[in-house]
Amino acid sequence: NWQTAMHNNGQIFKWGAGTFNLSVASPLYTTALTVNGGTFRLSGFGTIAGTAAITVRSGSVLELDNSVTNVNSRLSTRPLTLTASRFNYIGNGAATSSETLGILTAGAGGNTVSVSGGTGGSEATLTFASLASNMVNVGGFLNLQGIDANNRVIFTTAPTLVGGVIQRAPGAHLGR
Repeated sequence: NWQTAMHNNGQIFKWGAGTFNLSVASPLYTTALTVNGGTFRLSGFGTIAGTAAITVRSGSVLELDNSVTNVNSRLSTRPLTLTASRFNYIGNGAATSSETLGILTAGAGGNTVSVSGGTGGSEATLTFASLASNMVNVGGFLNLQGIDANNRVIFTTAPTLVGGVIQRAPGAHLGR
């Protein structure tokens, strides 16, 4: 559990199994973040500023946890790339939660975006600027979990629909 603000001393690479939990605001950390194993969690008052990319690689998890402390905009509109990985957004059970990110890129492999309103059933809204290239990449699968009337994933620039579904590159799949 990391409880000291991070500063701009280069990119963060989270390697290997286990969980790294950032629970303090880090407004001076503005460079890229790569999760390459295990879970990188922002909880408590944990935030990172800036607009540099976040990449979550095979088998890894990025998690924003508002279940105890509700902090909107923990990632400051950063673009997010998932490659055979998972992004969990956990809302606060007692208050409306929201997070806005940049462009979502769904790379190769099975990718999951999960939204949960917390134990009290409050609303949780996850907003992305757009879906990269308007499609899920070749060999990719994008699964949106937990979506219902209270838990939403929104694209500010809506992906182009073909036959009522998001476009996908040949060999890619989109599920819910």
